[in-house]
Amino acid sequence: CAIACGLAMSGHLGDLSLDQLQALDQLKNQLGTEYATDEATLLRFLRARSFKVEAAKTQYINSCKWRKENDVDNILNRPPPLDKDIMEIISLGYHKHDRQGRPIYVELTGKIDANKLMQLPSDGIIDRHIWHNEKQFLRAKELSKQFGKNIETTTQIHDMTGLNFSHRKCLSIFKLVSKIDQDNFPERMGKVIFVNVPWLFPILWKIVSPLLDPGTREKFVVLGSHEIHKLLDYVEPENLPEIFGGICSCPGGCMHIVPGHLDQTNPEINLIHANIKAGKALIQEITCSKGQTVYWNYIAASTDIKFGVRWQPEETSQTETVVPIQHATIESTEGHYVTNKNGKLTIEFNNFTSSWLSKGVKYRIGIDKNDT
Repeated sequence: CAIACGLAMSGHLGDLSLDQLQALDQLKNQLGTEYATDEATLLRFLRARSFKVEAAKTQYINSCKWRKENDVDNILNRPPPLDKDIMEIISLGYHKHDRQGRPIYVELTGKIDANKLMQLPSDGIIDRHIWHNEKQFLRAKELSKQFGKNIETTTQIHDMTGLNFSHRKCLSIFKLVSKIDQDNFPERMGKVIFVNVPWLFPILWKIVSPLLDPGTREKFVVLGSHEIHKLLDYVEPENLPEIFGGICSCPGGCMHIVPGHLDQTNPEINLIHANIKAGKALIQEITCSKGQTVYWNYIAASTDIKFGVRWQPEETSQTETVVPIQHATIESTEGHYVTNKNGKLTIEFNNFTSSWLSKGVKYRIGIDKNDT
């Protein structure tokens, strides 16, 4: 009835409308025997191209040529590219499956040493990513047999604890692998779940998200440090490592951990130490262009210190309050401001309430362009 009544269908095997069935048959006929493959694969390319047969055909043929040129079909017969180097930089694991049967990959992304990663050859990193994809899809095939259903997609869990602006250096690699994935591995992403996201995450996400098509962005889930329990909505506790809030503790560990990666991140690393005399202020003025992001992080020695941020557009003498002057906190505090025009951002710490005692503050201020 669903097909006859014209109801929306998912485009997966067993859930196809008449138009989708016709598109599948048309694609199979046009490809002939030279590019023959299973229907589930063809449907992935059709879904990625909204069942436009010519576009799906072009993408599929190009992907077949790419796989042959790069010998992708045999990549799992070779050792994982850059394995020794990667295992010294990234804490990762291929761990069981989620509630839908999809294979899970876990990673302590925020603890990756971006400088060391970017010293590796980019070709090797890309080969490693392709190897990783093929490993996950092989696991999906094995889980399909285990659960008696077609499992095509995967789930990733990325712990962003420790994320900092040095990770922005990795965006060039992200661009390359994202294009490879969208061109050659369409409709393979099930869920990508970021947990323990810090204040910096929205800034980097603003740079990354335009690289992804809208359908892909919908598959991303972002959870703060107080929301990690929501991972259990996606993964049974017995299949989730303890460090992610589950109860699984595999013999030998659920994942490979780089020494030091489970240590708590010190919020005071790279902060500038300043003493503010009684009745004085520490003023930092940042000249900005349109589209830039200014970010700050501070820890005050006393709540007597007051903190505030104001913005002055270039064409006016009027200032706008970004953060009202208020008592500073003795906990690590972060924030950011995205400029919508040229102007000047002023960040102020003052010790006006003290008559004779100097007070200390540790802070960091950075500026980042929105042009990546």
